[in-house]
Amino acid sequence: VEPPPFICPRTGRATFHLAATDDGQILDASAVGVCEVTGRRLPADELVRCSWTGKQAAKELMDFCSLSGKPVLRSELRPCSVCQEKVSPAALQEGVCSACRGLQTVSKADPRMARLLAEYPLLDRWRRWQLAETETVYILTASGLWKKLLVVVDKETLELRHLATGNRLQSHWQPVEPGQYAFVLRE
Repeated sequence: VEPPPFICPRTGRATFHLAATDDGQILDASAVGVCEVTGRRLPADELVRCSWTGKQAAKELMDFCSLSGKPVLRSELRPCSVCQEKVSPAALQEGVCSACRGLQTVSKADPRMARLLAEYPLLDRWRRWQLAETETVYILTASGLWKKLLVVVDKETLELRHLATGNRLQSHWQPVEPGQYAFVLRE
């Protein structure tokens, strides 16, 4: 007498070919994969392919690049030298992300600017705004006669994520410590 085939709880397939995950789940062997980062055996539907390295890894090791929307291993994300947002290395060129390279001039009448100015009215005194957005943040630069300002704001909460100042005659930015944000915005 032959035993009946095992019905896999993940795939619903009847099979005699079984495998176990590291946490003890018994599944159809084709429904078990190996995380290429940790070596853990996991259900295959809990693995995601990194768009940068091509490795399949556990979901909890991944983040989504806010520029491409593609999954990237958290350990592979790199900060943009301008906005400091962590993005896929594929989105960086000479350390600068595609959003910061693509800033567009925007007026205060733009709905995104109106929303930001309502939250941070002290920003209204700046002239010549440029804006870019990712899936998660607004990146703004403003310039006055001699000074320039970089503001990175969470799109959902409008919380300041990064603030930097600079001189219009120089290309680099001087990061502002979070405790000094209010002081810099009042200058």
